[in-house]
Amino acid sequence: MTVQAQILDLISTLQGEFGTTVILITHDLGIVADVADQVAVMYGGRIVEQAPTGVLYDLPEMPYTLGLLSSVPRMDRELLERMQPIRGNPPSPINLPKGCVFQPRCNYWERVPNGACLDVRPELLESDPEHLVRCHLTVEERQQISRDVKQVLAGAPQ
Repeated sequence: MTVQAQILDLISTLQGEFGTTVILITHDLGIVADVADQVAVMYGGRIVEQAPTGVLYDLPEMPYTLGLLSSVPRMDRELLERMQPIRGNPPSPINLPKGCVFQPRCNYWERVPNGACLDVRPELLESDPEHLVRCHLTVEERQQISRDVKQVLAGAPQ
């Protein structure tokens, strides 16, 4: 952890000194929360959600992003029950599903009319200014799901 912190400090120092942009690729969501201004979440080789860090962590809209953030242990809240991982396994990069790549693991795909998640690849579309999401659910439905999951994680009644 000490070496990791030193490396991140060095990157930050060099970024400030040279005024450059840094692209950091990581699975460590704690590092992302600490150092990133913008976040792009990828699944199946494609960006599925992109937003300023605070926006993405406060109200993730893509079910995959929501699952990732919900599965991170947090020190600022009591663990009410066993954490729930994202169900299933990631797809093979050489055999991606025809429609939404996350559909086989998504808890919400059946809410989308006409089975679009099975057949149609969603586009990366603007949800709010600076917030892009690749999902067939409506913006309102994604945001409500996010708020509901946040309430459950916080232990508040629905």
